Amino acid sequence: MIGPWGGSWYSVMINFGLHILLYFIIFAIACFFAARNYRRRRNPERRPLAHSEDKAVLGSEEVVDEGCCQELATFASDPVPFLVDTAQADDDTVQHLAGLEARLYLDFTWSMTVFFSVIALLGVAVLVPMNLLTTKKAWYPLDSFVITTSNGFASPTSALLFHTMVAVFLAGSLCAIVYFLRTRVIANAKGEYAEGAIPPVQAYTVEIQGLRLNPPARGDEIRSMFDSCPNTQGMVLDVSVSLDVTDLVDLVENHRILHKKLARYRQQAENDGSRPQMQVGFFSFMYMGKWVDAIETLEEDLKKTEEEMKALQKKKGRMGTGTAFVVFKDRKSAIAAVSAFKNAQKAQSEYSQPSIGKTMQLCRSAQSWIIAMACKPEDVFWRNLRYGRIHHFMLSLTWTLILFVALSSIVTPIFLLQLFLAIGDKTIENMENLENSAISKSSGSYESYFSMTSTQSGFNRVILFFANILWPFLVLLVNVILMPYMVHASVKFFGHRQVSAMRRSSFNLIFFFMVSNLLLVPALSLSGLDELFDVIFSTPIDQLFAQILLYGSSTSFFVEYVAQATFLSAAFYFLFHTTTPALLNWASDGHEKELSWEFDFAFFYSSMISVLAIGIMFAVTVPLILPFIAGFLVLRYYTDKWQLLTAHSKFRVDPSPEVTTSAALFAVVLISGISLLAFGCWLRLQGAEVLSYAPLAGFVIIVFILLIPTLRDNLIVVNPRWEPHEVEDIEQPESLGVPAPQAYVGAYENPYLTDSPAATERLWSAGTVGGFAEY
Repeated sequence: MIGPWGGSWYSVMINFGLHILLYFIIFAIACFFAARNYRRRRNPERRPLAHSEDKAVLGSEEVVDEGCCQELATFASDPVPFLVDTAQADDDTVQHLAGLEARLYLDFTWSMTVFFSVIALLGVAVLVPMNLLTTKKAWYPLDSFVITTSNGFASPTSALLFHTMVAVFLAGSLCAIVYFLRTRVIANAKGEYAEGAIPPVQAYTVEIQGLRLNPPARGDEIRSMFDSCPNTQGMVLDVSVSLDVTDLVDLVENHRILHKKLARYRQQAENDGSRPQMQVGFFSFMYMGKWVDAIETLEEDLKKTEEEMKALQKKKGRMGTGTAFVVFKDRKSAIAAVSAFKNAQKAQSEYSQPSIGKTMQLCRSAQSWIIAMACKPEDVFWRNLRYGRIHHFMLSLTWTLILFVALSSIVTPIFLLQLFLAIGDKTIENMENLENSAISKSSGSYESYFSMTSTQSGFNRVILFFANILWPFLVLLVNVILMPYMVHASVKFFGHRQVSAMRRSSFNLIFFFMVSNLLLVPALSLSGLDELFDVIFSTPIDQLFAQILLYGSSTSFFVEYVAQATFLSAAFYFLFHTTTPALLNWASDGHEKELSWEFDFAFFYSSMISVLAIGIMFAVTVPLILPFIAGFLVLRYYTDKWQLLTAHSKFRVDPSPEVTTSAALFAVVLISGISLLAFGCWLRLQGAEVLSYAPLAGFVIIVFILLIPTLRDNLIVVNPRWEPHEVEDIEQPESLGVPAPQAYVGAYENPYLTDSPAATERLWSAGTVGGFAEY
């Protein structure tokens, strides 16, 4: 079929449409089975199709026997009843059932959904027709997917003016949305504290690092230090010196595991009416061992573990971690303490405290001394308090390099993609001939690249059809399964002192590798592996970003990735939560601790923002992608809301969810800036140098906002600590004088050394048992 521009681009779009239809059919099948399983749990009288002849249901006078046609008719009238049940839940209900982190996540998702839905209308109604109707250059391939893009316009300065306006508007609007989201995060995470209200305990507490280790610093020494300053004299309410509990945390973790196993086997015995058996021994994980009574064995192991825990909790002569938490009687005194003793050498010259560097002196060294507002008590990573800044930096750097090497050599999709890059190899083989052609002499290698893509119509259509499906599918598998698991396994050893900081590192690393695997590697590898390395190592940075947009918009790879992430991911979770035996009773009758699945916010934030990164980067050059981005967000919002309200266990919550949310907001602004840089470089490549100044200026402004701490902290991120320079203190200075309640005494005692149910519950709920957060 010959199109109106002289090419057979209709065949390319039909091929692309068949892919989308295939994804949708898979999604529809998953919806059918998920809805059927859901209805049968809600109405047990509905029998499976394979057993429709068995109509006897105890305690039922009337049996509903649905045939295949009836099942399909029911599905057509109500295809996703499980999503409908949770769609109308408001923010307060979400926070009550799934926690504050769920509320912040869904608020972020809904804001992006509304925005990209509006942008999608603009892209489909204006940008796509403009790209199809605008005059192209002579070398432009008219028989490929690239006809829908804005590459190769004959008159770039005038034809790309509207595209430039859309790019700047898109990035500016996202930055504005991030600011308003930040204000809502502050309101939800820190609340509104009017006159007379009592702020949380961390608002009155300072954390000190760099104290003496052996013997550990005493509470009276720390009180004496603050009494030496007139502004803090007599204002200390409580002092908690943290001791090293490395030998205890493994026992606590083992105790938790044994407790969960015992509860599960007791439930099994109650359901089955018989004593369950289990295998023990070195090879029991391979089902090779001695069979014993599960309940009796676990009770004995649990008793031994509890005895060992009590013995270690009473152990004398523990070393210190160099960390102490000091609670003051009011916020004003806490802020004064940070100001007075922030510089150890200056404080020693003014108040003769803290004593530095000598035997039995309070401070080990001026370099290791840190005093700042404390995090939440639930956010303290007790095992890692022994690590200082240098230890944390070295551990993080080492494990990040190990992770980078592993992902680069084993997992990174470029090595998988090359299995399907015969087209890219063909491009490399024919590049020399193309560069000698008349076309390439006129404008350079980009014409050569597009000329080669336009000559690939003779390639095996069947192989192309399946390769174009498998290519983004392999990247999706890597980003969804392999890479997040490796990141979570590595980040545990980074030496973070807060649980929320570890979750933020998980998000940062997953997001970085996901975007690299999704934008940088696939976009550039469209030209072949040899050219990929040549572009990365020998191309100036501006041309590198320009080629990401140019190569990335030459095929339907990114549109297909978004379509697969939309339909296939949702299909997986629909079936997983309605058929997995461990989650059959996902409603749990209100007992959320019985649920076993946990919503990994670091991964779900990263996977969503990586798709948003595709939309932000290619919204102008490939506007056809915008409806798929909007559809992805709509389906993601309602699917994740359903998961959070029905299947997510909030047994271990994030103590400071605003930290991960702030990292997500920062990532959106960063991607917006990078997209402006790439688009500005792309405009120069297209010959529209004058227009390129607008997006490049926007990039510079965003970089300044991200790099200047004052702007970043007041416009993008939320600090979980109650720092004295925050805007809230300026607007509500009366909260500085509110006295701390006596109940705050002991809030920062190490729960590992406290033998009480409350301390155990505090450890379990924070997800830090054993020193490692649970995912």
